[in-house]
Amino acid sequence: MNIPNLWGNFTDMDVNTPKEILEQQAKFLPSLTGDTVYAEVKDLETGELYDTFDEDAFEGFAYKFVLKSKFMDRYQFTILSLHHDIVIYPARIKLDRDTKEEIGGIAEYKIVYSEKEFIDFISEVFQSDRIKNVVGAMIKLSR
Repeated sequence: MNIPNLWGNFTDMDVNTPKEILEQQAKFLPSLTGDTVYAEVKDLETGELYDTFDEDAFEGFAYKFVLKSKFMDRYQFTILSLHHDIVIYPARIKLDRDTKEEIGGIAEYKIVYSEKEFIDFISEVFQSDRIKNVVGAMIKLSR
């Protein structure tokens, strides 16, 4: 019996993960801040994962996006934490309290259902007054 390919084609699956998008955005920050502030995407450690997300997060991928300054070794500011399972979207995003209040209308987590929705939301977060003030303070305190 000759059985054809039942899998179909996997080459049409061109989606950027939230981690890839954040890593790309991290590359822009040093040139925008005179090489003072930079960002990193880090895996959430088990304790952070438990404190940030519910038990569902242990089944997937969880990261945090942090700001650092090359002149303030001990300080970092976590802009957001995110979690997604193997299918990538929807993804859950948790912001710091002040950013969440500024953007408004966000429950405990923001759930995004597509790459475009993720990019639009992250753009709003990065351009918020809260994040601009944090980056500005990190530049000022690093001098």
